[in-house]
Amino acid sequence: MINGTWGLQLALLIAALFNYFINPEPQIYATPAQVDELHFVRMFTIPFVHACLTIFNFVASSDKIPYDGVKQGLSFLGMIMYTYMILTASKCMIFYPYPLSDKSLDNTQMKASYLWLIIEQLVFISTLVSNVVFIMLRSCIRNKLQLDMIDEKRQLPNVDTIIAISEVANAWNA
Repeated sequence: MINGTWGLQLALLIAALFNYFINPEPQIYATPAQVDELHFVRMFTIPFVHACLTIFNFVASSDKIPYDGVKQGLSFLGMIMYTYMILTASKCMIFYPYPLSDKSLDNTQMKASYLWLIIEQLVFISTLVSNVVFIMLRSCIRNKLQLDMIDEKRQLPNVDTIIAISEVANAWNA
């Protein structure tokens, strides 16, 4: 689950739309082009990517869809889209004044929209960290299945049996 789960992406989609419609126009001191870029990222880029990731993750986690190549391709495309979204959101964060905790800034919309971009970054980073920890722990645990070589006298002459046994062993190790 390199892109999280479909439930996580659906929740992020709903929250991104909620944040945009509750705080539509943060008052930032930027050029009109920068304001337009921020508006486009908040209204279109972030919700579109989360909607696509919801669909991609749903397809990738479905056991009823037997096409592994499609699942892997959608996971890879989702990873690229998610990285692009985080990079554009990070680029838009420089349009905000810093620090936001300044008492002279009494603009709740600006603080809320900035906070949502921070949440997007934290979810992305925590998903990456959880994947790294999972792979690290999985590589430290020794497999319980031990495959021993069988001497030729006891081997079965049927190739299909050997292929079936290797598929079961691979499924057990996965």
